[in-house]
Amino acid sequence: MMLIGPAGENLVRFACPVVDKYHVPGRSGAGAVMGAKKLKAIAVRGTRDVNVANPEKFEEAVKRALNRILGDPVAEELRELGALPKSRRTAESGDLPGKNYQTGILQDFVENLGMEAGLGYLTRAGKSEVGCPNCPVNCFNIAEVKTGKYAVYFSDKFY
Repeated sequence: MMLIGPAGENLVRFACPVVDKYHVPGRSGAGAVMGAKKLKAIAVRGTRDVNVANPEKFEEAVKRALNRILGDPVAEELRELGALPKSRRTAESGDLPGKNYQTGILQDFVENLGMEAGLGYLTRAGKSEVGCPNCPVNCFNIAEVKTGKYAVYFSDKFY
Protein backbone atom coordinates (compact mmCIF):
# COMPACT_ATOMS: atom_id res chain seq x y z
CA MET A 1 0.00 0.00 0.00
CA MET A 2 1.17 3.53 -0.75
CA LEU A 3 -0.74 6.57 0.45
CA ILE A 4 -0.52 10.30 1.01
CA GLY A 5 -1.72 12.52 3.81
CA PRO A 6 -2.63 16.19 4.15
CA ALA A 7 0.73 17.40 2.80
CA GLY A 8 0.21 15.50 -0.46
CA GLU A 9 -3.42 16.59 -0.67
CA ASN A 10 -2.34 20.22 -0.25
CA LEU A 11 0.45 19.82 -2.84
CA VAL A 12 3.33 20.54 -0.47
CA ARG A 13 6.37 20.28 -2.74
CA PHE A 14 8.28 17.90 -0.48
CA ALA A 15 5.29 15.69 0.39
CA CYS A 16 6.19 12.03 0.45
CA PRO A 17 3.94 9.01 0.16
CA VAL A 18 4.12 6.37 2.88
CA VAL A 19 4.71 2.81 1.70
CA ASP A 20 3.67 -0.14 3.87
CA LYS A 21 3.40 1.82 7.16
CA TYR A 22 7.01 2.95 7.66
CA HIS A 23 8.84 3.35 4.36
CA VAL A 24 8.98 6.86 2.91
CA PRO A 25 10.70 7.83 -0.34
CA GLY A 26 11.92 11.09 1.15
CA ARG A 27 12.45 14.35 -0.70
CA SER A 28 10.90 12.93 -3.83
CA GLY A 29 7.79 15.09 -3.96
CA ALA A 30 5.87 12.03 -5.13
CA GLY A 31 3.19 12.76 -2.52
CA ALA A 32 2.49 16.12 -4.16
CA VAL A 33 2.32 14.48 -7.58
CA MET A 34 -0.22 11.98 -6.25
CA GLY A 35 -2.17 14.85 -4.66
CA ALA A 36 -2.21 16.80 -7.93
CA LYS A 37 -3.71 13.74 -9.62
CA LYS A 38 -6.28 13.40 -6.80
CA LEU A 39 -4.79 9.98 -6.02
CA LYS A 40 -5.04 9.30 -2.29
CA ALA A 41 -3.69 5.75 -2.16
CA ILE A 42 -2.68 2.70 -4.13
CA ALA A 43 -3.40 -0.67 -2.53
CA VAL A 44 -2.59 -4.01 -4.08
CA ARG A 45 -3.40 -7.42 -2.68
CA GLY A 46 -3.71 -10.80 -4.26
CA THR A 47 -2.01 -13.99 -5.28
CA ARG A 48 -2.79 -14.25 -8.98
CA ASP A 49 -0.54 -13.17 -11.82
CA VAL A 50 -0.89 -9.74 -13.37
CA ASN A 51 -1.66 -9.84 -17.09
CA VAL A 52 0.37 -7.29 -19.03
CA ALA A 53 -0.94 -6.22 -22.44
CA ASN A 54 2.51 -6.23 -24.07
CA PRO A 55 4.93 -8.28 -21.93
CA GLU A 56 7.94 -7.73 -24.20
CA LYS A 57 7.65 -3.93 -24.16
CA PHE A 58 6.96 -3.97 -20.43
CA GLU A 59 10.03 -6.11 -19.72
CA GLU A 60 12.15 -3.83 -21.90
CA ALA A 61 10.94 -0.74 -20.01
CA VAL A 62 11.66 -2.42 -16.66
CA LYS A 63 15.20 -3.31 -17.76
CA ARG A 64 15.86 0.26 -18.96
CA ALA A 65 14.62 1.73 -15.67
CA LEU A 66 16.59 -0.78 -13.59
CA ASN A 67 19.80 -0.09 -15.55
CA ARG A 68 19.33 3.64 -15.04
CA ILE A 69 18.86 3.20 -11.31
CA LEU A 70 21.68 0.72 -10.81
CA GLY A 71 24.04 2.73 -13.02
CA ASP A 72 23.68 5.84 -10.88
CA PRO A 73 26.68 6.37 -8.56
CA VAL A 74 24.43 7.82 -5.86
CA ALA A 75 22.34 4.63 -5.89
CA GLU A 76 25.50 2.57 -5.46
CA GLU A 77 26.57 4.76 -2.54
CA LEU A 78 23.13 4.37 -0.97
CA ARG A 79 23.32 0.58 -1.36
CA GLU A 80 26.73 0.51 0.30
CA LEU A 81 26.15 2.87 3.23
CA GLY A 82 22.44 3.60 3.32
CA ALA A 83 21.23 7.17 3.56
CA LEU A 84 24.14 8.38 5.68
CA PRO A 85 26.22 9.80 2.78
CA LYS A 86 23.16 11.61 1.44
CA SER A 87 22.58 13.05 4.89
CA ARG A 88 26.04 14.59 4.85
CA ARG A 89 25.55 16.16 1.41
CA THR A 90 22.05 17.26 2.32
CA ALA A 91 23.28 18.87 5.53
CA GLU A 92 26.13 20.68 3.79
CA SER A 93 23.76 22.09 1.16
CA GLY A 94 21.38 23.39 3.85
CA ASP A 95 18.59 21.05 2.79
CA LEU A 96 17.97 19.07 5.99
CA PRO A 97 14.41 18.85 7.32
CA GLY A 98 15.56 20.36 10.61
CA LYS A 99 13.22 21.28 13.42
CA ASN A 100 10.18 20.02 11.52
CA TYR A 101 11.23 21.79 8.30
CA GLN A 102 11.63 25.14 10.04
CA THR A 103 15.30 25.24 9.04
CA GLY A 104 17.52 23.45 6.57
CA ILE A 105 20.75 24.27 8.39
CA LEU A 106 21.80 22.15 11.33
CA GLN A 107 25.42 23.12 11.89
CA ASP A 108 25.81 20.74 14.85
CA PHE A 109 24.83 17.82 12.62
CA VAL A 110 27.34 18.82 9.95
CA GLU A 111 30.16 19.23 12.47
CA ASN A 112 29.45 16.43 14.93
CA LEU A 113 26.86 13.90 13.81
CA GLY A 114 27.16 13.34 10.06
CA MET A 115 28.07 10.23 8.15
CA GLU A 116 31.34 9.54 9.95
CA ALA A 117 29.72 9.49 13.39
CA GLY A 118 26.84 7.32 12.19
CA LEU A 119 29.05 4.67 10.59
CA GLY A 120 30.11 3.47 14.02
CA TYR A 121 26.56 2.40 14.82
CA LEU A 122 25.83 0.34 11.72
CA THR A 123 25.37 -3.34 12.50
CA ARG A 124 25.12 -4.67 8.97
CA ALA A 125 28.16 -5.26 6.81
CA GLY A 126 28.31 -4.58 3.09
CA LYS A 127 25.30 -3.88 0.93
CA SER A 128 21.97 -3.36 2.60
CA GLU A 129 19.29 -5.95 2.09
CA VAL A 130 16.66 -3.75 3.68
CA GLY A 131 14.45 -1.33 1.82
CA CYS A 132 11.07 -0.61 0.32
CA PRO A 133 9.39 -3.58 -1.36
CA ASN A 134 10.86 -4.27 -4.83
CA CYS A 135 13.27 -1.32 -4.68
CA PRO A 136 16.67 -2.21 -6.16
CA VAL A 137 18.54 0.31 -4.01
CA ASN A 138 17.74 -0.94 -0.48
CA CYS A 139 19.09 2.16 1.26
CA PHE A 140 17.99 1.46 4.83
CA ASN A 141 20.54 1.30 7.58
CA ILE A 142 20.28 -1.01 10.52
CA ALA A 143 21.94 0.59 13.51
CA GLU A 144 22.30 -0.14 17.18
CA VAL A 145 23.23 2.14 20.04
CA LYS A 146 24.49 -0.29 22.66
CA THR A 147 25.16 1.96 25.66
CA GLY A 148 24.02 5.19 27.25
CA LYS A 149 20.61 6.71 27.66
CA TYR A 150 19.85 6.24 23.94
CA ALA A 151 20.57 2.50 23.94
CA VAL A 152 18.05 0.96 21.57
CA TYR A 153 17.98 -1.20 18.46
CA PHE A 154 16.78 0.44 15.24
CA SER A 155 15.54 -1.51 12.28
CA ASP A 156 12.87 -1.39 9.61
CA LYS A 157 11.26 -4.50 11.14
CA PHE A 158 8.63 -2.65 13.17
CA TYR A 159 5.80 -4.99 12.24
